[in-house]
Amino acid sequence: MNNFRYADLHCHPNLKTFGHSFDKISNPRNDMWHQVKPTWATKIIHRYTGITKFSQAGFSIMAKGRARIISLSLYPFEKGFFINPNVPAPIAAFLADWGIEIGYRRIRQLQKHTNYFDDLLQEYRFVLNSRQQHTIKGEIHRWQLTANWQEVEKVLEQENTTAVIISIEGAHVFNCGLADFGVELDEKELLANIEKVKQWPFAPLFIGLAHNFNNDLCGHARSLQRLGKLVNQEKNLNAGLLKPGEKVIHALLNNNNGSSIYIDIKHMSLKARQQYLQLLERDYSNRQIPIIASHAAVTGLSLTGQRSNFDCYDIFNAADIVLMPVIPSTLSIRTYNMVKDYFKEKDLDISKMMCFFTMTDLRKNMHKEIMEELYKDKRFFQNYIPYLSDVEKMGIHKAPIMEFANSSYAASCYRELWTEIKEGVL
Repeated sequence: MNNFRYADLHCHPNLKTFGHSFDKISNPRNDMWHQVKPTWATKIIHRYTGITKFSQAGFSIMAKGRARIISLSLYPFEKGFFINPNVPAPIAAFLADWGIEIGYRRIRQLQKHTNYFDDLLQEYRFVLNSRQQHTIKGEIHRWQLTANWQEVEKVLEQENTTAVIISIEGAHVFNCGLADFGVELDEKELLANIEKVKQWPFAPLFIGLAHNFNNDLCGHARSLQRLGKLVNQEKNLNAGLLKPGEKVIHALLNNNNGSSIYIDIKHMSLKARQQYLQLLERDYSNRQIPIIASHAAVTGLSLTGQRSNFDCYDIFNAADIVLMPVIPSTLSIRTYNMVKDYFKEKDLDISKMMCFFTMTDLRKNMHKEIMEELYKDKRFFQNYIPYLSDVEKMGIHKAPIMEFANSSYAASCYRELWTEIKEGVL
């Protein structure tokens, strides 16, 4: 388990910490290693409002979670979050800081400035100058910026070190989407700013073309429903690609003046995404441009909103192994048999299918009988996960059992199962 590598395609250890670099008095909250632990109160606030008042992606947390590669996303906040014509700016800043905790002075600066690109440069310099080493439980942990995959591989060879790849959330950072605040879009400035970013020592691997508000480049999808009338996302909501947006895409994908900066389609409207894919097919058919969706999910719906006829064949065929948890109950066994029949029907390699029992209660005769029968299939690992309260508490703690009950019997069962999987598969 200690050698297992995790990668996080989208995280913001810099978001709140950069905000607190504007505080009058220096404090630990402007350190990307700083961790604010959740309390029962902040957990309740998060559950019912979505407001997160504890750390989620600081480097201390990622070190404990064994994240070895991360994409650190630079994000100069859009002004639309903090300006409401019906609320005085200082009060809006106070309320916003209670919610997102990036610092009152930072929010006031966001309300007043009119240059997203200057804000981007300042955040980038904050990351460059941040502390890269920290001691956790007697062990030294580090993070290191990387400019290419070769550098990432070198970092992975170092113990307790996380490789950091820069990305950007929202192309407004090139200084657009400010017309409502008195700054008209300047295409020459946009393209010049892109050239500057591409010359960074640690240039971003990808950038989201859209984010939460209009940027005069493309339409964005609705994303802030919980905030209701506190914010206004209407301008260019669900619009397609705009002419300046096409020029920005070509400038970003151009690899004659530095490496391409790829497009992250997260937050783009459906229409803008479709037009972007058409643009790739039309203008870049001779190149393999990756489609990046850094923090998105598949809905299973067609473009018209109808449920797609989704088939698992491609997933099962591409997978090295299909590891399936099975509860020793009649309904779970029915599902197990359906999956097994699907493998046979589609002529898939059934040796990929490997299973383990979970939520097992050996006090129940049915559980014991089902396990005895299915062990004959030679697809089940001998170790199993018992039905214990500590297992269920992972949902409450939102953390692996090793984080809150490392010495428990349930945790030892997970370790023994993982050891068996490693020895038998990996």
